[in-house]
Amino acid sequence: MSTTERLRILHLEDNLDDAGLVQQALKNDGLECEVKVITSSFNYLKALDAGEYDLVLSDSGVPGIDALGALQLALQHKPEVPFVFVSGHFGSESGIDKLMAAGAADCLLKSDLMSVGKTIRRLLRGD
Repeated sequence: MSTTERLRILHLEDNLDDAGLVQQALKNDGLECEVKVITSSFNYLKALDAGEYDLVLSDSGVPGIDALGALQLALQHKPEVPFVFVSGHFGSESGIDKLMAAGAADCLLKSDLMSVGKTIRRLLRGD
């Protein structure tokens, strides 16, 4: 992906205010993005099947689907697309380790959204 292309991001997040904060953080970091926000597990699966994405972002607590379920669906339907959790909390370091071992590309806290752009650039470079 060149720097002039818009990133296509699928964002599973039931809190639209939080989704807006993530989008603002991306914009503040100079990333041009087209973000499709999905608020339910039913629409998440439909969006995975219907769209082409450069990245999947997901909260770890969306009603109707747990963190591992969201990750597993993404890995089944879009295995080539990096998957990043952006959550208010992960419970413990072992929770993060479990998500990373299951195939997440990274786990970020919503309290540290300043790092989201740097993380996305690193992942898309393949670092």
